[in-house]
Order: sequence, then structure tokens, then C-alpha cells
Amino acid sequence: MEKDDDILGKEFGRKGEGTMERICRMRKMAFILCMILLWGAFGVQAQELGVAQKAQSYLMAQEEEYSSNADWNLFALARSGAADLPAEAHMQRMGTYLQETISARGHLTYATDYARMALVADALGYDARNVTGVDLIGELCKSDLVEKQGLNGYIYTLLALDSEDYSLPADALWTADKLVEKICALQKEKGYFVFTDNFGADVDLTAAAVTALAPHRQQETAAAAVEKAINWLAEVQLDTAGYAGMGVENSMSAAQVLTALCAVGIDPTQDARFIKQGRTIVDYLTDSAAPEGGFRYLMTDTEANEMATTQVLYALSAWERLRGGKAGLFDLRDVQRKYAAGGAPSQVEITDLEAASDWARDAIVQAVQQGIVKGYTDGSFAPQKPITRAEFLALLVRILAYQPEAGQTEPTDLYADVTKSDWFYEELKNAAAGGLITPNTQDTFRPNDPLTREEMAVFLSRSGLFETAESARLADDADISAWAKTGVYTVYQAGIMQGDGGYFDPQGTVTREMVAVVGMRLQGQK
Repeated sequence: MEKDDDILGKEFGRKGEGTMERICRMRKMAFILCMILLWGAFGVQAQELGVAQKAQSYLMAQEEEYSSNADWNLFALARSGAADLPAEAHMQRMGTYLQETISARGHLTYATDYARMALVADALGYDARNVTGVDLIGELCKSDLVEKQGLNGYIYTLLALDSEDYSLPADALWTADKLVEKICALQKEKGYFVFTDNFGADVDLTAAAVTALAPHRQQETAAAAVEKAINWLAEVQLDTAGYAGMGVENSMSAAQVLTALCAVGIDPTQDARFIKQGRTIVDYLTDSAAPEGGFRYLMTDTEANEMATTQVLYALSAWERLRGGKAGLFDLRDVQRKYAAGGAPSQVEITDLEAASDWARDAIVQAVQQGIVKGYTDGSFAPQKPITRAEFLALLVRILAYQPEAGQTEPTDLYADVTKSDWFYEELKNAAAGGLITPNTQDTFRPNDPLTREEMAVFLSRSGLFETAESARLADDADISAWAKTGVYTVYQAGIMQGDGGYFDPQGTVTREMVAVVGMRLQGQK
């Protein structure tokens, strides 16, 4: 029988080895064991990243002619962080198609054409309200094509209108609330949606409806519809962890479900409802990767499919965004607006620019070009209009790209006068996570009150971008509230907010032109 020392010698050393050699061998084995453990924790993610990069290369090599497929390819590439995108050339082709089609017909063929183009334009950093002179959002929200296209029209119109903070005209035929109502009314009792009753339950459409409804879960009807749909999607998942669409198991249906789950904050690799025999949707989609790059439509296919590659790539990107606490796949407010069609800096026509102060005009134009502050659909900016506390916090959260961390517990309440149905609730929740505000359900936030300059200074000072200042030479220092002094001093010394002739005017009302100026200054601090 071997002695314990002999067994240890066989495992960790060799006969005749010295002490240092043995220690080195033990360290090497410990490193290997550590790497095995790390691969067990992160192997799926690393594999997913590898196939995603190959998928990007595959899509970049596809035909350049303008088409709906080309649009979605660019959308997937942009949202997955691909570099060196042919954005300018693609938008030129889109502009040509728009002009030719509208000249011939007076409008595009489908509502989803307007919605898709708007999503792609914004994802590439362009302005969907001015693509070669066409306001895709303005046309979409007034189009009777939405109703004619039914559920598909409602879903993609809602995705487009929600992708940015668009101000819709008073005569808009379609608003987010109306579209939510339309979608929910079409849900079947068991939770699924159908293209037509002749086709039966549709996994892809059900998932797409969840994705569109996700930002509106503060509404009771939408929340109930999402919950029912999610439960149904969990029930019909296959043992392979994939999904069947139109009776055929395929990667595109699984991709739509992954996109939907991520839109509502569900990580299917952590939720037992979506783990089948130890496998997840991410496993399934990763396994659909084709050797030459891209993804297969059917597991039995030998080559990649372009449309499947697009959908799987953006689904995996949605999952990575969820895990990284980034903006959702269709939440395009994180995209910096740089271009108009043709790749030149966006030429924005502001009809009331003469109403702005001389010191604010350039900043207003730049802020609107980059999407930091939005103008109105009639071309006006309203530079002297006061901004409310809620409006500014929502804007600041977007500029700073604050997002809740993955798995972060959502607060049950924020303030006594803030509810989950408020349009700014998500932004305030993220502001709390970022330390811009400190919620107390016994206090009021006064969301609709005009923002004062000292309040603005305090919010900005909590961003962590500036070194705290304890004093500043201000002629009206005595007018600054005690709780705001450090905040005012900090942003004043940083040059983010400046006064006039040594006066800060702490109780003065903040206007939209002031926000444009401060927004541009913040861009240089990020």
C-alpha cells in the first residue's frame, strides 16, 4: 500500500524534484484549476462574444444594395458595437430610396418601412426626423398605413416612437398610449399573439409584442399582457432551449424571444423558467453559429443565413446590454447624434432661434444636432421656456448614460408625489441609482415645478464629474440656500454654470437655452 507521501508525490511532484520545482508545479496546477473554474463561469459569454464578432464580419461582407435586410444588418451591427460601419453610404442609399419611392407613390409601402428606417437612422447617429428632408417620425405617427398593417404595424410603430424622446404633433394619429391599447387588445387568452387567426399562435409576434410593450409596464394593462406572454413563452420553449416558429424549430424565433426577455430585464441564463435540461436560449443561439461566420436558420443547415444572422446578432447584443447595464436594444437615446443624411453634421433648422440669447444660439444648434436637447416637431425650440425638475433630471440621466446595474433591486417608491405611471419614473429611478437624488417617500419631489439655477447646480455637482469646491466669489452669495452652496460653488468653479457680472442668480428659473449650453459643456467633461 502506498504511503500518503507517495501519493502526494505522484500528484504534485516528481521523484527527485527539489522544493522549488515542486512549488512551481503546484502553482501551475493551481492556475490551471483556476482557469477551469473561470471558464465554467464565463465560458458561454466568451464563446458568445467570439461568434458575435464573426457574425459582424459576415454581415459587413453582404451586398450593399439598399433593402430592408440591409437596414436590419446595419441596425444589428450598430447595436452590437461593430466598428467602421458604412453609415454614410448606407444613409445615402436610404435617402435615394426614400425620395424615389415617395416621388412615385406619395408614401412608403408599409408603416413598418417608416419605423424600420427611423430605427436604423437613429442607431447610426442620424436624425430620423430629417432623412433627405423626410420626417420619418412625423409621417409615421400620422399614417393610416399603421392600422392597415395591424399588429405588425402597431408593434414597430411603438418601437420607433419609443426609441427617442420625440415630441409628437397635436394632430398625431398614433401615440404610444393608443398603440399599447391596440396591441394589448389583440392578445389571446393564453397570452400569445397571432398574425391572423388562420395561422395560430406565433412565437415571433408574441416576443415582438413583449419587446414593444416592455417600456410601458407601468400601465396595468401592459404589465398584465407582458406577464401572460412571458408565461406562455416559457411553456412553449423546446427541450433544446430553442423555439419553433410556424411549426419549425429555428434560430430566428429563439432570437426574438431572447430580445423580448432582455427588454423586460429577464436574463434567461439565470431564470429557471427558461433553462431546459441545463441549456439556455443563449446556448441554443451560440450553437447555431456557422463555421464561416454568421448564424444558421436551422440547426441542420450547413451555411449561414443572412436574416438569421442579423436577428441572432442583435438578440445576443440585447443580452450583453442587459448584463452590462446598458441601454436596451431599441432604446436609442444612448446614441450620439452626429450626422444628417450624407454624413455631414446635421443641419438643423430652428424656426425661433432669433428668440434665443446671443450667448446660447450656437450651443442650441449643436445640442439639437447631437440630440442632447430636442426641438419640437414644428421646428421650434422655445429657448426661453422654463424646464421642470423632472425634465432636467430625465435629460441629465440620458446625458450621463445612467443605467441600473444588472440585478439591481428596483425601489418600491421614490417620493410621495411620484408614481410608476409617471413618464419620468424610470429616469428618476436611474437618477437615484446614480446618486443624483436621494429618494424619501415622506418627501415630495415636485416634478412639475420650474427648476431653479441652484437646484440645477446641486444635481450637476452630484454627477461625480467635478472636484468639489468649498467657496467661490459670487456677488449674490447671500441669496444661495445653505444646502445648495457647495453645489453652486462646484459647478461655478468647473465653468459648467456661469453667472453674469459676478452674480449667479441662484433663485432664477432655468430655461431650455441654459440647458442646451450646460449640456454642451457637459459633453466635454464625460
